[in-house]
Amino acid sequence: MHFTFKLEENHLLVTTAGTVTTHEEMQQYAAAILDTVTKSNVKRVLRDETNLTNLTTSLDATLLAQSAEVDMAAILGIRVANVVKQEGYPIAITYENALFNRSLNCKTFIEKEQAIQWLTS
Repeated sequence: MHFTFKLEENHLLVTTAGTVTTHEEMQQYAAAILDTVTKSNVKRVLRDETNLTNLTTSLDATLLAQSAEVDMAAILGIRVANVVKQEGYPIAITYENALFNRSLNCKTFIEKEQAIQWLTS
């Protein structure tokens, strides 16, 4: 998995591609996003994962949700919109639910325009 960051007008755009297979990889991803958000003082993140193949499980989602990175993002009031391809939607919703249960304000979308609208509302 590899990703890039771009500071947009009112959010951080994270573009991700490749394959992810473990919660450890997802935790490293979350840590990199949190580090960039903290340094740039941005509270809204748009993750474009339409070119990411997510082979993780619901257990990985639960383990990520229990991480310090997720706790810190929730404390900081970070809002995350996640855009995925249709076939990645079921595992993305699993992550969304696990993260939401840990007080992280996040939502998953198929369409980028809807994600931006929700993120900036």
